[in-house]
Amino acid sequence: MSKRSRWSETGAVASGGGALAVSHAAETNRTHVASSIDISGDAASLIQINSPVGTVLWTVRYSAAFADGFDFADGYLTGAVGQLLRVRIASSTSTCEANMSGYTV
Repeated sequence: MSKRSRWSETGAVASGGGALAVSHAAETNRTHVASSIDISGDAASLIQINSPVGTVLWTVRYSAAFADGFDFADGYLTGAVGQLLRVRIASSTSTCEANMSGYTV
């Protein structure tokens, strides 16, 4: 079995709102796997996990302020080989934050 390297990425938009993208950087010939995300925002929003950018692996939509967390089955959200893995919160009116944890093989 390939060696697993664990990681966690966090980002936030505070005061003023806007979109948020939290990524784990691409690594040549390596694959990133998301094991969990924690997300929150003060307004309706669309949240996506992409790999590569533009290829949607997972989506959830909220119609109001939200605070939520998701744990994914091992290997469920596997990014493309050699590409970043990104969670994106489409918009907020004031604040939003995201944490994505996973591993690289």
